[in-house]
Amino acid sequence: MINYETANKNLKNSMDQVNRLLNINQKSAVEELFKKVNESGVLYALYEKLIFDITKIWYSFTSVPDEFSSLIGINEAIEYIFESIEDDYSYNWSQDASFI
Repeated sequence: MINYETANKNLKNSMDQVNRLLNINQKSAVEELFKKVNESGVLYALYEKLIFDITKIWYSFTSVPDEFSSLIGINEAIEYIFESIEDDYSYNWSQDASFI
């Protein structure tokens, strides 16, 4: 497990590596999410990486999605990523069992 400060530092470093920045609202949403998950005692490096994968594609004008605050675990983050892919590419993962 990692702590809240480490998760924020790692996210900032990862964003720097891909030349991305979060706006104030986005950064605040991520910090609140990390605090919430940290308090529950399950802030893992994999979770932090999944949140990075979600946020690195946000533009400065992108509003934080309403469901982002509910991504309080690895499973929720993975489901969110798959749902985003389904929305972006009109692909239904649940109908294609070949990826399992």
